Amino acid sequence: AMLVHRLCGITPASIDPHMLSKLCTPLLVIHGTDDIVAPILHGRPIAAAVPGASFVEIPGARHTDAHVVDARLHDQAVHEFLQRVVSLPAQPV
Repeated sequence: AMLVHRLCGITPASIDPHMLSKLCTPLLVIHGTDDIVAPILHGRPIAAAVPGASFVEIPGARHTDAHVVDARLHDQAVHEFLQRVVSLPAQPV
């Protein structure tokens, strides 16, 4: 995801709603409530700015352990996201 962001000119210092609103790829943001690297207050507006984005909050998770803290919720979020993505009509490149 970070590589795609960089290719689109999005860097951590340049994440603004106007720029994100132009993102035309599906986006799933899974964010832990105890993340001190990128606080959850950063994740919510990112997801809110991208049309059709999904946001899932994992209580008690930090920056890289959401899949361990609540594997069921994490897996469910990924599964539902992928189901939605594969059902989207193909977009021209």
